Amino acid sequence: MRIQAVRSRAVSVPMERPIVSAVRTAEAVDLVLVDVETDEGLVGQSYLQAFGAHRARAVQALIADLAEVLVGEDPELTLRCWQRMWSSMNLLGRRGAAVFALSGLDMAIWDIVGKRHGTPLARLLGAGSDEVPAYQSAGLWLLEPGDGLLADVRTFVDQGFSAMKMRVGRPDGGKDLAAARLVRDALGDEATLMIDANQGWTVEQAIRMGRALEAVNPFWLEEPIDHDDLGGHARIARELTVPIASGENIYTVHGFRAFLEAEAADIVMPDIQRVGGVTGWMRVAALAEAWRLPVSTHLFPEISVHVLAATPTAQWLEYMPWAQPLMAEPLVARDGIVRVPPRPGLGLVFDEAAVRRYGLD
Repeated sequence: MRIQAVRSRAVSVPMERPIVSAVRTAEAVDLVLVDVETDEGLVGQSYLQAFGAHRARAVQALIADLAEVLVGEDPELTLRCWQRMWSSMNLLGRRGAAVFALSGLDMAIWDIVGKRHGTPLARLLGAGSDEVPAYQSAGLWLLEPGDGLLADVRTFVDQGFSAMKMRVGRPDGGKDLAAARLVRDALGDEATLMIDANQGWTVEQAIRMGRALEAVNPFWLEEPIDHDDLGGHARIARELTVPIASGENIYTVHGFRAFLEAEAADIVMPDIQRVGGVTGWMRVAALAEAWRLPVSTHLFPEISVHVLAATPTAQWLEYMPWAQPLMAEPLVARDGIVRVPPRPGLGLVFDEAAVRRYGLD
């Protein structure tokens, strides 16, 4: 079997409600869908986030560039394919959108392997389970403390979630604390509440706010400061009793090695499009196991469910259904549990009518 062609499609999926966090506001999610075709008729699929329509075009151009080193390769030699792409990126740079492109292609290649062998990717990777615990992440944005936040809590509880994530990072820290108390009171003491600052604070603010937020018993405090301030993260982790979760903006296993050596977080949170796809994820998972640190996912639940199920120190799947409008068979959480789809490979089934409707091409 040989890779015969690569294509990509850009889409923009409107949000029912805008994303409002300390780092961005967005009314749509811009995605790039990746197809890797083989001479045997198998097609591997994946998707990426592009964070803007123009950026989607840039990611597509990088996918087309990397495709040149993949055509003619055997997709079952996943490491060889990954290494050929990695080598070709040497002068371009091994962070940013170039890694996005590599990750999308790597995920699609692994999808081919799963389809070739007729098994879900999680089992191909050596899963420890066919299901993972999930928390709801699609809401509790930076709203004014009040009915909007309470409506989200009620919706998530009605969906069967007992774990959910809220955002902080408002200019007025007092409003953050009021919002956190409101959400905790609505949830009760037994529910799991994650808090994400989206890089919105300084080190001093993070320590001050983290101590104040201890009153609502957060499961973790996520990305309190700029993601690349490893020393700052380490200081915050030492100062606070609340566990620090971070890593979604760290690139590849090389970035995570420095991240872990700095003792920058208590919970590792890789992003599959930044770590180098499935191949990169499994390397980070092995590193986290060696450091005895739990691993939770960032976005891409349809794909992340497979790698998390095969992660030795797996913790939580972030349930963020942004790509759901594109799926003919969307990933479903029931009572806070997501099962690995039984379909071969990644199990993605795109609704082609929806893809055309939201297409940027």
